[in-house]
Amino acid sequence: MSKFFKRSVAWGVTIATTILTFLPDSIILEKVKLFDKWTDDQNLLIDRIGILIAAFLVSLLLNILFDRFRCKTTIKGNGYSIQVKYGDLFKCKKCQKVIPFDECFTTKIGMAPHEIKAASICGQYLSKNSNLDVQKLIADAGLNPDEEKSKFNNQTKYESGLIVPYGDDLLLAFAKLDINGKGYFPTREAYLDSLAVMWSEIYKYNQQKDVCIPVLGGGLTSIGETTPTQQELVDLIIESYKLFTHKIKNPQKLRIICRRKDDISLSKIGEMI
Repeated sequence: MSKFFKRSVAWGVTIATTILTFLPDSIILEKVKLFDKWTDDQNLLIDRIGILIAAFLVSLLLNILFDRFRCKTTIKGNGYSIQVKYGDLFKCKKCQKVIPFDECFTTKIGMAPHEIKAASICGQYLSKNSNLDVQKLIADAGLNPDEEKSKFNNQTKYESGLIVPYGDDLLLAFAKLDINGKGYFPTREAYLDSLAVMWSEIYKYNQQKDVCIPVLGGGLTSIGETTPTQQELVDLIIESYKLFTHKIKNPQKLRIICRRKDDISLSKIGEMI
């Protein structure tokens, strides 16, 4: 049973119970007596069922409106908070933003499979920071490359999940590259392993601010044989964070920034695990 339906039932029962508790039976029978030939008890039973059905329909409508207009939800744990929010990562304030690159920190924007797409988070970021010298930042951060080379053109690569700090921005080595330069993770476990490395890096570089991340892997990156939906990815990110030992402590929180048009429902958070 979905959270939406459970919540609708709970609200409906609450509304009906409140009405039946404070409205005397005599008033109900006076206002609504459907069958004159039936006894008062029989009419009262029918009236109560009708009130329950009406309350459920009202709660269903309220839930539809609630889902349509709400823009965030918060998941609280032992000393930590996760907020899933509709919005634009670049408009988030008073936070550190995670910007996902590929494992080689590719910076060339274009339409070829191995190039960064202009509409992606990384593409938008590079366009806004045209003078960015990623290789210098990597050297300044003392980031060591993997011993193995990338499958794409035998390029230098970095472990997925490692971060290069740049002010309040956290540049993330994330998607692996196949022989054509397209982003991928061979398995779901490899994706989760990369998230675990990232949480450790975020904890290391956190400046007692909220940390905002996009839905990682939600673009053209494939994950395993069957790529998870955006909704599933949000759940995987949340569950991965919950399992990690060192989290951002309250009052700071992890913010997962997603787009409403990506068909992510805040009411379905947690249903895909």
